[in-house]
Amino acid sequence: MANGVGSIIRLAAKHGPKIGVAATAIGGFLAKNPEVSAWLKGRVETLPKQLDAIRKRRGDAAQIRGMLEIVRDVAGKLHAEGAAAAVASDWVRRADDVELGVQLAERLSPPAKKEAVSRLKTRAEALLAELIEATTAT
Repeated sequence: MANGVGSIIRLAAKHGPKIGVAATAIGGFLAKNPEVSAWLKGRVETLPKQLDAIRKRRGDAAQIRGMLEIVRDVAGKLHAEGAAAAVASDWVRRADDVELGVQLAERLSPPAKKEAVSRLKTRAEALLAELIEATTAT
């Protein structure tokens, strides 16, 4: 049990600062770009709360699914607005691929599951970071 807690603490220490930096960058972007569509601004303002909720979920698989929910939601809205529909469709497809991987990994033996879910979590984090970068790029 202590090993699991240690892993969580190491992950929080490793990735926590990135979220703070991202939130600061997003706030600066919104201040400099008042023409950003209302839904995106609202989405960006609620993103830190959603990321906190994801971090509080238990288990890597649940955290991955939370990240994928955000990716699908934002990509769906981008697609609906017609702003980069092809890119938005690609994000949804990639999120679906990661979700399928999580479903398959959950059926593996514990050591194999841990390794597979770790790789999938890295992919989900990269996808979310790419989405944040693309929607906040100046």
